[in-house]
Amino acid sequence: MKKTLTFMFILLSVLCLTGCGGHVVNNEEKEKTFEEKLESKMNVGSIEVYKIKCDDLNQYDILDIEYQTMLLSNGKVYSILLDTNKYYSNDQQCKPVSDDIKFKYISYRRLISDDNKPYFYSDSEGFNKLEYDKVPDVLFKDNIIKVESSSFTDEEQKKYDYSSVDVGDKCLGTSYYPYIYIKDGSIYRGIVKNKHYHYYSSGKEVNISDELVDEKVLYSKEKYGNITDYKRLQEPDIWESYIASDKGLFKYSDVETEECKKYEDIKCERDFVRVDKLDKYKDEIKLITTDYIVTNNNYIFSVHDIFNYNFDE
Repeated sequence: MKKTLTFMFILLSVLCLTGCGGHVVNNEEKEKTFEEKLESKMNVGSIEVYKIKCDDLNQYDILDIEYQTMLLSNGKVYSILLDTNKYYSNDQQCKPVSDDIKFKYISYRRLISDDNKPYFYSDSEGFNKLEYDKVPDVLFKDNIIKVESSSFTDEEQKKYDYSSVDVGDKCLGTSYYPYIYIKDGSIYRGIVKNKHYHYYSSGKEVNISDELVDEKVLYSKEKYGNITDYKRLQEPDIWESYIASDKGLFKYSDVETEECKKYEDIKCERDFVRVDKLDKYKDEIKLITTDYIVTNNNYIFSVHDIFNYNFDE
């Protein structure tokens, strides 16, 4: 009887440890990877996650991405279908918009080619070369990207006012234009002095020269890391403004201190603050822009969803 009870006790102990199927029960569930968490939320409305069908992504890396357009490491710009289950006629959700032209970067839907010509693409309007918005030659260099027009302050407007002088059948005009751009990993603001001839008879203008007459660092790589992208820097208090770098994503927001959190009459200062919400998943992320984040296996989701969704749930 004693032997029988001992045998039954051992049998019950084994069953408890192994379960009915004879397998060891692991009470600690393996934590899902970031991409597994994203995939579980696809098509359920929790977060906008895209995994497009695009064979070229198996060969080339994504260098830049904005709505409807994507720049790959082969220098080609692709039209992409993100928020739809539809396909192009090539049975893909991407298609190159120009095979013959190589591009340097995308900026606010402008496509800047390797030979410094601006283009625009949309599915409705097609692929078009712009006759304006060309990056000044003095700013078109290998170490400069994301060149955008800026605006003068009232004080600067007086200092950099337009001037002209008659030269026979034409006039020599001098204009000044402010720009924001990334140079060697920092964000700069520069003033370009442009000289050009305006011919009275034909109304034609001929560019003579561009000269960078003033330049200053707005946001340094020493503070923010090697900067690769920015968005809406001119009015950060009005619009959502971002900086992306090899240190991650920065959002213009309150710099919280003990004083400004505690006292109603002390306002928090505002600056670009690093978003640390995705730090634990950094090894699964290969690209951060100010519009989208791309994982190692090309899951794409919007920057806005970082603040609207708890990835650890």
